[in-house]
Amino acid sequence: MVVDTHLYDLLGVKPDANERELKKAFMIKARELHPDKNRDDPQATEKFQAVNEAYEILKDPQKRETYDRYGPDGLKEGMGGNAEDIFSHLFGDFGGFGFGGGRRQQRRQRTQDVLYDIKCTLEDLYNGKETTLKINRQVICPKCHGTGCLEGKSSTTCKDCQGRGQRVQVVRMGPVITQQVTTCTTCNGKGQMIAAADRCKACHGSKVSQEEKKVVVHVERGMEDGDRIVLQGNADEAPDCDTGDLIVTVKEKKHDTFIRKHDDLLIKKKITLTEALLGTKFIITHLDGHKLVVSTNTNEVITPGQIKVIEREGMPCRGNAYERGRLFIAFEVEFPKAATLTSPLREALMKYLPAPDETKGFKPDENTFTVNLKDASMKDFENAKRSSSGRSREAYDSREDDDDRYGRQQASCQPM
Repeated sequence: MVVDTHLYDLLGVKPDANERELKKAFMIKARELHPDKNRDDPQATEKFQAVNEAYEILKDPQKRETYDRYGPDGLKEGMGGNAEDIFSHLFGDFGGFGFGGGRRQQRRQRTQDVLYDIKCTLEDLYNGKETTLKINRQVICPKCHGTGCLEGKSSTTCKDCQGRGQRVQVVRMGPVITQQVTTCTTCNGKGQMIAAADRCKACHGSKVSQEEKKVVVHVERGMEDGDRIVLQGNADEAPDCDTGDLIVTVKEKKHDTFIRKHDDLLIKKKITLTEALLGTKFIITHLDGHKLVVSTNTNEVITPGQIKVIEREGMPCRGNAYERGRLFIAFEVEFPKAATLTSPLREALMKYLPAPDETKGFKPDENTFTVNLKDASMKDFENAKRSSSGRSREAYDSREDDDDRYGRQQASCQPM
């Protein structure tokens, strides 16, 4: 049994209310008693603070238990918490306004980050590089130091919005109360006014000026497409704001020789049929100019599409100068042209590399057909479409022609 119900009464709930009921009750009371909606009530702030303090205690299980057992005297600690912070947490920023219509203390704003893409070759990303960017940005006026005023002069608070930069209009539609927040047109949302005669001659009261700046971008070894380089504090400046960053994104160019996948590289190497059968030796010029002498095992036959790998000859691993990826080699075997196969060469190949004849001893029957091959590609197969009825008919007619060509008897339908 609780010894005191005053805090529960402030929220309009019973002492056995659960957490959800407490929160719902506080939201209703907070909307009802918020000072911005009760400007004619001199005790509005005090009432709202009391509701806030009640909720602060009752939402904390330990404080609530202490209060239930010993009442207000049992609470040794201060009430804590800022009423408007909790209200903002529950309902969002109430148009940027606090108690009594005053300006709410807000988190310091930050100017927007600036994004920039930099194109890099694979050589750049293998070796690392520095590049200089020329950027145009907004900075605090060096003449007035961001005040917008002449020396000895100052701005005045906008009377129409009381320095908020915004105007709030509360609209009641039956039981529903809504608010509309608009930018103050008198001060253009700045909250301050500067007389024309008092404005800084350099920035004309804007508080900022334009600057052309050169920044050095360091591209680390091993970076890849999509990696970001953050240059802190190089975005636009603005009064009473933290400065955003210049964020440079790496865009990797396609290479003519190497194909990259993270820390690994791949090259496609064409070799002749002779090299595939007897072994080959070749040189790879790497991205930093060093050369690799590569040789295949003379006792091994390289097949088309076969892949070999060289450890630690891939890309540098970013952040670890001593680690590298792998270099893969995909072999493509080039077969000789028909014109180069002279009769003596054909005879020698047949002697030393006899071709199997699967038709040897085969006896054709009425279901055997001799066909011709045409050149095609996998794309022809992959791009195949469903035949239309016309093509199906043509194929059927063609088959009938084939039947005639092979001397097969065609069946015909006769009326019975």
